[in-house]
Amino acid sequence: FRDQAKKWAQGTHWQKLNLGLRFLNFTPLSEDEDIFLQGIRKPQPLIKMQAAEGLVKISSISGIKDIIDLAGSDIGYTGFAYLDVLIHADLEVYQIVLNHYKNSSHSHFRHTCLKILQNKISENILSEIERDLQSENQNLVVAAVSTMGQIPTQESLFRLQQLLHHPEETIRVEAIKSISQIGDKGS
Repeated sequence: FRDQAKKWAQGTHWQKLNLGLRFLNFTPLSEDEDIFLQGIRKPQPLIKMQAAEGLVKISSISGIKDIIDLAGSDIGYTGFAYLDVLIHADLEVYQIVLNHYKNSSHSHFRHTCLKILQNKISENILSEIERDLQSENQNLVVAAVSTMGQIPTQESLFRLQQLLHHPEETIRVEAIKSISQIGDKGS
């Protein structure tokens, strides 16, 4: 059935595309990457979601970048669905997202990565987050402050305390929330 599923997954009829991708998602192989990459570029959200699931399962570096782009550009339910696929992925996928985050200078892309990374963050990312605190993109700064609340270290606590005097109210409020999160983790 796998050969038939591959044919359907590369076809043009959306129902067969969906069924083909769903079948391949049961046991995705790295050799299926091109099929999943084709699917993620289709216009139908259902096809994109099936392809995203496969790309995450095979830990496709370029596919995960495409999913991050989709999650950041698609406002609404589907954007959250793409985030969810990455948030619930294994640590290998988190490492790929972290590498994409570190290698990007685009604030919107970094912001989307932080939404994913703040679910399983470690202190080795603190220097990268510092970069985002200097951004002119306020949404990115708020996401960076929120992410710092996931890192219960003296360094992040000190930096968050400094942000209590930030000129932007939303950043001060987020710093307060993050400090309380660190306090909760320390108890």
